[in-house]
Amino acid sequence: MTEQDIIIETDLVIQGGDIKIGNANQQNIKHLLIAEKGNYIMNPTVGAGVYRLTNAPINDLRSISATIKNTLITDGYSNIEMNGEFDDKTNQTSLDILAIRIKLPENRTI
Repeated sequence: MTEQDIIIETDLVIQGGDIKIGNANQQNIKHLLIAEKGNYIMNPTVGAGVYRLTNAPINDLRSISATIKNTLITDGYSNIEMNGEFDDKTNQTSLDILAIRIKLPENRTI
């Protein structure tokens, strides 16, 4: 199922004189990962807070993956696949995420 929503890049996207609507699945995942718990008034338990981890010495990819997976599940995503790796030389973690929202949670509307 493709989730249609308002498209936001650095700001609202206007196309043909109207707000652009399109596939927003990856955009919504990105916003959930950036958000801290409490950022969304209607669902204060959602948010992975990945920016807080940006300069932290992260080498526990399982813990990060669990936080991300729990955040996505809380917002109605399933079939979550994550592939990640930690590079000891650069001290950086990379994580690819694929998730599908089967239905919106009861407290979320578009």
